[in-house]
Amino acid sequence: GQLVDMISYPIESASALRLVVLLPRSETVGYLNGIRINTAIAVVVSLLAVVFLFMYVSRKLADPYQRALRMNAGLESVVDARTKELADRNREMTDSISYANRIQLSVLPGEQAMRTAFAEHFAVWKPLFGVGGDFYWLRRVGGAQWIAVGDCTGHGVPGALMTMLCVSLLDRIADGADDGMPPSEALSRLNVLLKETLGQFDPSGPTDDGLDLGLAVVRDGTVAYAGAGIVLIVSDAQGARTFKGERHAIGYRRTPADARYADTDATGAADAVYYLATDGIADQSGGARGRSLGKTRLAEWLAGYRGLPLDEQQARFERELAAYMEGEDQRDDMTLLAFRPAGTGTTAKGGT
Repeated sequence: GQLVDMISYPIESASALRLVVLLPRSETVGYLNGIRINTAIAVVVSLLAVVFLFMYVSRKLADPYQRALRMNAGLESVVDARTKELADRNREMTDSISYANRIQLSVLPGEQAMRTAFAEHFAVWKPLFGVGGDFYWLRRVGGAQWIAVGDCTGHGVPGALMTMLCVSLLDRIADGADDGMPPSEALSRLNVLLKETLGQFDPSGPTDDGLDLGLAVVRDGTVAYAGAGIVLIVSDAQGARTFKGERHAIGYRRTPADARYADTDATGAADAVYYLATDGIADQSGGARGRSLGKTRLAEWLAGYRGLPLDEQQARFERELAAYMEGEDQRDDMTLLAFRPAGTGTTAKGGT
């Protein structure tokens, strides 16, 4: 019942004879079984090696990836926490600035006070950071109406603190003034008081701050003006005339304590409109070439509004300013105050 392989081979010396060998199949194919077993072992070993190599490589690749995922998750958690913290602080700062804005607005003359003082008026007040160093101020001193626009050192909260100080000092000067005090004397007193308050008589004092200020005094149909860095523009039938005031500012260590400011008769025609503007408007860049607006262009704009009610002038000015600034960020605090007093004279002197 077993297979047998037979091999027949002729014998050369005896041609009639052949050598016949019989071998069991199990012996003839025995080496094949060895090959089969060895092959199976080789395949198993190879598969195990491949599996091991795959697992090794996968772990080497997967571990950094998993670590990266864990690190990324940790970083996202930190970023989320920091973002929330920054958002909370930003909200607190925004709320604080909004509240400071309300406080600063409360110091500025109210609408009713402006209506009582002038036949017409408008005020464009645009702080750079919600609050700022620009302000306008109004007081009745005897039979005269004092109206001023100031531009203090700094923007934002530091500038706003300076405006509060300067308004307080102006109130103090007005309370002690007589009916005939010229605006130049008020500026000189403010210079000394500001230096005293900020310790600027001491060369090593903590601050070197100050302001530009333009003060107009409307009395008995006349308008007297004294300025330090703030221009007064008078627009009437004769056109728009600019009164520049003095170059040296108020306060600062470099301004002498005995600095003097000149008075100018800026009285215009009966229907004249008076404009006080801070340099933030003239210095604003824009237009096709990105250049500063300039005081000349500002005066041309205001002259072009002649004959319009002041509320319409305000709307037109804000439109033209927005169009000029298109694509440009605001650079500085901006203030433009316009008023038309009742019963002014007919002649303007000293304009430049």
